[in-house]
Amino acid sequence: MRGPRFLSSLGTLILLILLVGLLLRRGELLLLILPLLVYLSAGIWLGTSVEEVKLTAQRKISQRQLLSREEAIVRVEVLNEGKRRLSEVQLLDALPEGLTVLEGETRLVTSLGPGEQAALEYRVTAARGRFELFHLRARVGDSLGFNLIDLELPCPGEILFTPRFEELRDIAIAPRRTKVYSGVVKARLGGTGVEFFGTREYYQGDEFRWIDWNATARLGRLITAEFEQERVADVGLILDARARADITVGDESLFECSVQAAASLARYFIKGGNRVGLLIYGRYLDWTFPGYGRLQLLKLLKALTRAEKGDKAIFEGLENIHRRLFPAGSQIVLISRLLEQDIEVLRRLRAMYSVIVVSPDPLEFELARLPVKDETVELAWRIGRLRRELMLNKLREAGVRVVDWKASDPLKAAAREALSRLRR
Repeated sequence: MRGPRFLSSLGTLILLILLVGLLLRRGELLLLILPLLVYLSAGIWLGTSVEEVKLTAQRKISQRQLLSREEAIVRVEVLNEGKRRLSEVQLLDALPEGLTVLEGETRLVTSLGPGEQAALEYRVTAARGRFELFHLRARVGDSLGFNLIDLELPCPGEILFTPRFEELRDIAIAPRRTKVYSGVVKARLGGTGVEFFGTREYYQGDEFRWIDWNATARLGRLITAEFEQERVADVGLILDARARADITVGDESLFECSVQAAASLARYFIKGGNRVGLLIYGRYLDWTFPGYGRLQLLKLLKALTRAEKGDKAIFEGLENIHRRLFPAGSQIVLISRLLEQDIEVLRRLRAMYSVIVVSPDPLEFELARLPVKDETVELAWRIGRLRRELMLNKLREAGVRVVDWKASDPLKAAAREALSRLRR
């Protein structure tokens, strides 16, 4: 608020002119202060005090959770609840960095009588991220421009732009343990199911429709066919957020491809009825404990939305994952570009879990975005490709299932090719 300070300065100036005029006995100086006195009196009489300004703001957001680059409409309504007319009201909705205004204005200059309302309305979009809106800035002035009162009107709101995802299909997983509930994961146990598993002797109570009559005729006793049970499983998603594992070209980042892949996988496994948890390691360790259903999917998407790159976490500690997060025998799915030193860690992890690695190819990502591709670039790419193939083959030899994903192509094609069949 700057009004009282200005009043004080003006009063001091009038007093000084008055003293100088009296000391020098100069009547013209005394006459000089008359318009200043009139202006000061009018300012005091017409000026607006903080106590008289009663503005409230309310924020309305069309959608609070959207996919990356979708659009939301934000409307902020300001109401004058005071008894005095405010001749000049300047409004500014300061937006956090990363939120882009597509249409409309975040500034407004207006006047508000008692009970009158003004509104700001605009459309925004953003890439992945969580954006908090706290208050509206207001500056109130009187008709003479004498007083200026700065206010912050609380009107909190939040917009969440979650990563986009693909519709994945035909991903076969083989955890070492499954839950007791029916689902779509092969349990490696005989019982009711769809796919033939084996035969056994008939037990009292078995349904006659499952009797294998060919085997019964051959062996001379009743034989029952069994089908492989399908159940739900524990699935642990691990997102590599290490800055040193990322490749950035211009505004595009390989890490963002990994985040979208993690969102797609989370949605696929949740839809299959599985219990899914998430670990993001990079700047810090971000845990989302396992759960089922739509609410758990929202938790996973929120965690992926706030994922940030960094290098404070230690990858070598992954084999010490807390059992509450990923129980022993779970299906682990790591989304990572992969570094050579990660191979030994994944081998140790394979001793406790079934492991899948979804690895966006950094070589293809960078090559596709280079403006010039000469012989030197081609040679470097071939050498890099050989080293990457060697690294991925070491993982396959250790029993890790690998999706070598060209990030510019849909994940569903690469995942179906690598994961649609189980190798037993």
